Amino acid sequence: MSAREPWPSISDEALLTIWRAPDSELFGLIPGFMQRLVERLGPEILQPPREMAYTYPFGHPDRPTWVDGDEQRHPEPDEAAALREGRIPVLAIGANGSPTRLATKFLALDERSALLTPGELDGADICALPFPAGYGSFPAGIATSPGTRVHSVVVDLTHEQLEWLAVTEFGYRLSRLTGTTLRAADGREIDAPFAFVQRGGLYDVGEGQPAPLAAIPATGRRWPAWEQRDLFAHIAGRLGVPGADPDALLTTITADPGNWMANNAPRLIGEATLAHEPPHEPYPVGAA
Repeated sequence: MSAREPWPSISDEALLTIWRAPDSELFGLIPGFMQRLVERLGPEILQPPREMAYTYPFGHPDRPTWVDGDEQRHPEPDEAAALREGRIPVLAIGANGSPTRLATKFLALDERSALLTPGELDGADICALPFPAGYGSFPAGIATSPGTRVHSVVVDLTHEQLEWLAVTEFGYRLSRLTGTTLRAADGREIDAPFAFVQRGGLYDVGEGQPAPLAAIPATGRRWPAWEQRDLFAHIAGRLGVPGADPDALLTTITADPGNWMANNAPRLIGEATLAHEPPHEPYPVGAA
């Protein structure tokens, strides 16, 4: 089992402001967050192809994969070990474990290459957040789930990449997942791994039960898994969309993501389940 990584230094003041904000004020910061993403990555970051919506998390690698922009290759073990030297291993549970989506986020950076390695996380499941994101998918959150082992990805990042990735993860905080081990396919066992842990709980499909994402494999699941389209139908019914039509809801969200989230996220956060929050230690941001 590897020694714990020291906390990275985070100096991005806009990011620290979001982390310091109480949950009750969080969604008032969405416009500034979205403006920053558009300035760095272009407006298309908020308007991905519609056909992507139900395909979250957009494809995880099945073997160690070095991604550099549009290029991907699969290094041999010795080369992979050299490529990750000096980098920070971070757990990716959703789109950050997708080579294509990660490459899109890294368009804002000078260093765009990263190593992605499949792995498994003990005692946890990957479940839907309380509402769909502006790009039209239910993002992933972490639930504590004794006896479950869930697929994940280890992403080895430079400090600059980690800080920028944290900027893109609105509604999450960089944290240590305590009391669990991330087991990478290359043999690494990472104790209390760095992860982006959700704020505001998980989507409640009834009686406090979260919704594991069917697209993310796991063994020993405690709850039924859900496809993205079925989750959209479920929340469409909750929101009173005629016929509980998932596609109609998706159209509304992607037409004006910021406005939809501002109008709906606070209510849906209030209906989330907090019963399965994973043990974690948030990044120590200190006082403002």
